[in-house]
Amino acid sequence: MLALAVCFACEAKSSQDEPTVPSDSPPPVYYTVIYEATGGGKIIGESRQTVESGQSSVSVTATPDTGYKFVRWSDGGDTPQRQETNVTASVYAIAIFEKRSVRITYTADYGGVIEGEKSQDILYNNLTKSVTAKPLANYKFIGWSDDKTFPTRQDIATEDTEIIAHFVYAPTHTLQYNAENGGHILGETLQYVPENEI
Repeated sequence: MLALAVCFACEAKSSQDEPTVPSDSPPPVYYTVIYEATGGGKIIGESRQTVESGQSSVSVTATPDTGYKFVRWSDGGDTPQRQETNVTASVYAIAIFEKRSVRITYTADYGGVIEGEKSQDILYNNLTKSVTAKPLANYKFIGWSDDKTFPTRQDIATEDTEIIAHFVYAPTHTLQYNAENGGHILGETLQYVPENEI
């Protein structure tokens, strides 16, 4: 009888040591985090994520394509890189991009001027307005700093650039040919000849 009582006491103690698991624990809550991009850029990172309530999403970066710039997120965020912390609701954010502006500047060395709009802000990959390098008196145009040789030009804007027109001193002399009575001149009677060609 004594041995049986001791055994019952051991079983009772063992039963009390076992942890109890509540049967009414709520299941975890998950939210969806989605990142998208408009034309002109892309999302670097995991663009669609499932995040448990109260946790953080994985960081992503809105990256512009060549010739574009990041503007903002559709929900107001203004930095390209973002991460949601303490998520308590689903997130849907669109990265917005736009073409960047390129500045093309035309300048003239001594001896000439630029006719046209000297400084132009042009959207990437668009055409500038036409300009012309015009020499002053006794100078002549010899080319641009990017080796183009025609005085009038337009350019496709791809990066901020300064383009310089070069001129050299080239004094000219005026030659006037006249005929007396009984004859006439064949050819140009009034000519402007560079000094070194006389």
